[in-house]
Amino acid sequence: MRVSALLLSAAIWMPALAVPASEARLTEGAIVRIQSAQIEAGWHAGTIRTAASGCRMVYLGSPTAPGYESLTLAALARLQSTQPVRWTEVELPGLVAQEPRACHEELADLAH
Repeated sequence: MRVSALLLSAAIWMPALAVPASEARLTEGAIVRIQSAQIEAGWHAGTIRTAASGCRMVYLGSPTAPGYESLTLAALARLQSTQPVRWTEVELPGLVAQEPRACHEELADLAH
């Protein structure tokens, strides 16, 4: 009975232990999934990489229907990073604020 109560308590409080957006960090090569109004609906998998411009970009596994191979953080509607057992929502405003000013526009690279 005590073990069940402890597990229930942990399950209730785990979301409260999430990292605030101001402290969210995405490391180079982090595996993420995204949603964006600039590409077709649904989740799209990719990795975080820093472009020559200094902007962190999500590089997609394959070009989207409109031809995008990567998108800046500012172009995203939703971003989730992988955790050991689940996807975790990442709050974008704090991450976009950490980017160089030139990265704040909704930019994406087109496939050539």
